[in-house]
Amino acid sequence: TISLYPAELYDEDLTPDCGTEIDEKCTEIYEATKGWGTSEKRLIEAIGATTGEERKYISLRYEEMYDKELKKLMKSECGSSNFGEALQYLSLGPVEAECRMLKK
Repeated sequence: TISLYPAELYDEDLTPDCGTEIDEKCTEIYEATKGWGTSEKRLIEAIGATTGEERKYISLRYEEMYDKELKKLMKSECGSSNFGEALQYLSLGPVEAECRMLKK
């Protein structure tokens, strides 16, 4: 028989492999926001130097690991100031962030 689709599509688990680097970033974000106060410096270090694709994976993986949406976490921890809003956009993938910016 001829297979119309790649063999990967027949695997049971199709979730993307984010790798340990994404998990480490998620843990860093969690550590920066747990307890009283927020370490803004640690948040910037964790999210600031990431690519759009990495931010998308961080957003997805963070919710899997900690059962909380990353954008909502950024809003609750950093507020609606310019800094807080920037972190909210950085907590999304590039397409979703741009769509939200255009909508606003």
